[in-house]
Amino acid sequence: MITGQVISVLFSTTLLHMAISIAVLGFFGVGTTAVVITRPVNAHFREYRGRALGLVATGTSIFAIIAPQVLEPIIANYGWRGGFLALAGFMALVGVPAVAFIVPASASRAYSGQVGGGRSDWSFLNTRDFRLMTLSIMAMGLATAGFVGQLSPIIQEEGFDAATGALAVSVFAAGQFVGRLGGGWLLDHFRPQTVALVFTVIPGSGFLLLLLTDQMLPAAILAAAMIGLQQGVELDLFAYFVARRFPISQYGTIYGTLHGFSWIGNATGIIGVGLLHDKLGSYSLAQGIGMAALTVGAVLVWLVRLPPLTTEPEQLRAG
Repeated sequence: MITGQVISVLFSTTLLHMAISIAVLGFFGVGTTAVVITRPVNAHFREYRGRALGLVATGTSIFAIIAPQVLEPIIANYGWRGGFLALAGFMALVGVPAVAFIVPASASRAYSGQVGGGRSDWSFLNTRDFRLMTLSIMAMGLATAGFVGQLSPIIQEEGFDAATGALAVSVFAAGQFVGRLGGGWLLDHFRPQTVALVFTVIPGSGFLLLLLTDQMLPAAILAAAMIGLQQGVELDLFAYFVARRFPISQYGTIYGTLHGFSWIGNATGIIGVGLLHDKLGSYSLAQGIGMAALTVGAVLVWLVRLPPLTTEPEQLRAG
């Protein structure tokens, strides 16, 4: 990750160079994503699994709240290259020592000894519930991914300056933080499908708020927070669903596959929002499509069938 960011700074001079750098970041950065982080949590926890998943994910939200406010003046004074260098420096000074010294090697060995590697069984691809989850996460990604990357321009198009756009990104991240902690807690206490439905309807309402208001700062900031809620709970939600529905020995393969499919929706949303705006000069149609896609995603995840906690398949549980 750090190397990829430094390469972006030193060698990217064209759009193609930037695209290659981002692809490298994505390829190697997958080892730091939810695919890797959530497996030991799901393997260890049952009763408090939702809260554990939420707590694990809050670090990203905390950094996302702070980063826009720190990076905005750096980018303004030193350009995007300065922003990339600042991120790389933070990862080198904080991230690397955290992995090297805070997580003991003994913990990794203990976990490896508890949970054996699963067989290469891809039959889950033919299950109804995996297909429902796949279509749901793709629809949610289609709806929200493009707006996450262009949230600041969207806010600026409402008539506000770049600093307000950065504030909206921070508020979005705060919404993620609340979604991760609150969503995790709710998953432990209520029907998971109901939690998924609620946290998918809320960002749809955020898109509607943006459509119905113009140059109203409180409404724009509130909409950013509402969209952030769904992005926050999404990590908890699908990690939780996979762990409840499938054997933990296959968790990495199944959740990794689901995560991979999600990027079809993400990429479509990221490209589509920009194209629609450039063609129409407005984000309105993209926001309408986002609301419709979130509705579809909510219905699909509502239909997923989960076994009771006491009958989860072949899993080692604690806590």
